[in-house]
Amino acid sequence: GIFLFACLGLALLYPYNAIISASDWFGYVMPNEANIAGRLSNANFVASLITTFVVLAAASPKEIKETTPTENPKAPPIRRQSSLYETFTKGAKSTVLDLHARIYIGLLLEAVPLLVFAIIYPTMGVATALSFIVGIGDALAQSGIFPLAGGI
Repeated sequence: GIFLFACLGLALLYPYNAIISASDWFGYVMPNEANIAGRLSNANFVASLITTFVVLAAASPKEIKETTPTENPKAPPIRRQSSLYETFTKGAKSTVLDLHARIYIGLLLEAVPLLVFAIIYPTMGVATALSFIVGIGDALAQSGIFPLAGGI
């Protein structure tokens, strides 16, 4: 439980603190650029939004087939998963493995830009691309963490 909530804190707070709140540092590194925080936050949020829609589309049920009274009148509806969802979870013992993979991949995608920012002084294009990658990682990590946290 504690590890899960630590990951939740990283997934929610890291993008904001490392990208959007660091506008002074980006202003120091790129003094000729205007509205750095706005451009980086736009890249981050657009990537998060697109990734969220992709994850939702991949994990949404394809159809709900109602049971008929001749089969079992008390049975709940049968949910069929989308083909993308089946592809991502094929061979997994449960969907929890898929959720864990999204958490770890998402946190990794959030950590790599921090290392790049620590090593080089990026240009605006590089900073925007890295902010976009962080947005993808943010959405992936959160899409894995929230379903797991809901079961605690």
